[in-house]
Amino acid sequence: MPIVGAVSTRHLPVLLLAALAAAAPAAAAAPRLAVTQVRCATPCSTGITTLASDGGARRVLTRRTGWEDGDPAWSPDGRRLAFTRSKDGRRSFEVLVRSATGRLRRITRGRFDERPAWSADGRWIAYQATTGIRLVRPDGSGDRGVPGTQGAAWPAWAPGGRIAFTQGGYVRTARTDGTGRRRVVRGREPDWSRDGSRLAYTGPDGGVFVASGDGRGARMVHRGMQPDWSPDGSALAFTRWGAGNRFSVWTMEADGSAARRLLADARDADWQP
Repeated sequence: MPIVGAVSTRHLPVLLLAALAAAAPAAAAAPRLAVTQVRCATPCSTGITTLASDGGARRVLTRRTGWEDGDPAWSPDGRRLAFTRSKDGRRSFEVLVRSATGRLRRITRGRFDERPAWSADGRWIAYQATTGIRLVRPDGSGDRGVPGTQGAAWPAWAPGGRIAFTQGGYVRTARTDGTGRRRVVRGREPDWSRDGSRLAYTGPDGGVFVASGDGRGARMVHRGMQPDWSPDGSALAFTRWGAGNRFSVWTMEADGSAARRLLADARDADWQP
């Protein structure tokens, strides 16, 4: 007589496979990036698109004919996106922040405000203005300039909460009050890895370079510009200028290997944390 509740041995393989499938961890989704995508209908315009680092799951966040949205920058929690917008044919620029729900807030009031960069704690956004590098809170309050940054461009954040920028052909850092200036490396468009141990930047004559966090031991790892570290520091996204005078976004391993084109007619890649 069979025992009530016993499982027939002929069902064991199926049950074991089901149990193993339930216990297996779900495949991790590919990290996502935000990019500036160029669309040349009539007239040309740019918008913000997000996509997975394997090239899939694309989503258009902003797009309007005649407008130019670019310079996407994720907040440290990955829920908000700062970017630059021009609605008058590049005669002026403003910085906006897009919330997780899609709500937009303009946070700057200058004539040429662009290239936003979030601080590691998410409390400040640095941006490039006609007067130099400025800081503003994500709600638009507390706007102030960083002394000594006249003519500076490409703001970023360096280890220790220091502000970084390109000025006079060099990547430099300073405290947010402008004191303690340091010259790091000759080049532009700096980006530090999350742990601060490595610096990626564009060389003075182009090319993606990687150095230690203090700028020592620099070496070129690939042709391109505008490098951006992946959240885990294992890879870099970057922009290339190629055939047909067109930009494209690429990814590669941190040592320059396994480079591949991710998206044509795109630039300014920024990994989502």
